[in-house]
Amino acid sequence: MSDESYEFYSHMQESEDYLKMEQLKEGYSYKICARNAYVGVWIEDRRGFLISRYKVGPNPSLAVEYHWDTWTADEPFGTVKPIELIEKFPFELRAEYRDHDYDEKDLITAYLYELEENHPVVIGFNSVQFSKMSAIKFAKRLSGEGMDKNKKKIHEMPEFFPK
Repeated sequence: MSDESYEFYSHMQESEDYLKMEQLKEGYSYKICARNAYVGVWIEDRRGFLISRYKVGPNPSLAVEYHWDTWTADEPFGTVKPIELIEKFPFELRAEYRDHDYDEKDLITAYLYELEENHPVVIGFNSVQFSKMSAIKFAKRLSGEGMDKNKKKIHEMPEFFPK
């Protein structure tokens, strides 16, 4: 994560400068600050945003993250602060999205990632590529790749002297 993107994310955690739920339009894409994405589609009934995210490995999945204002002492789930309206979502909006709807999932994830790349929260920071690489590294750690038999990370020593 770049210094600028980290500063942006840290600032947004304390910021009150975001769109409230009553300001949002059902079925529209927004630039957001969230744990797992920077673009999402508002689903009013879910009080959350449809996002595409990389969790483990190189394949994205669809998920819902909830608006920041749903955060309460009893239900601390709100992780999204919407920042700016982008455009109308060009697909049929559903209450549920499942990964077995592969054709539609692939189209929606491609759409969301294209928006995220074209509407960055920090100019010059490719959040999509960063998320994908982080998920691939995480999958490798889970599989033990790059670890010795005692589950300790294997580090290659830099070559200080030319051969």
